[in-house]
Amino acid sequence: MTDAPLVLSLFPGLDGLGLAFELEGFTVVRGPDVLWGGDIRRFSPPAGRFEGIIGGPPCQPPGRWPGHVHRGWGI
Repeated sequence: MTDAPLVLSLFPGLDGLGLAFELEGFTVVRGPDVLWGGDIRRFSPPAGRFEGIIGGPPCQPPGRWPGHVHRGWGI
């Protein structure tokens, strides 16, 4: 078991914010996200378990990133 602070990441998407918290020593629990088929309306995290809750703004579509050339949605 770890003593790292436990934080809940809501609407994580690809969760760059959660990754930054992990790099700083936090343990991140990712909540549901529509990107992965989750439904926040059915999510009930246990009370009193988390040191904090994190969540960033939605990611922008790739075509709006400065300097980005859209080449399709493939990986």
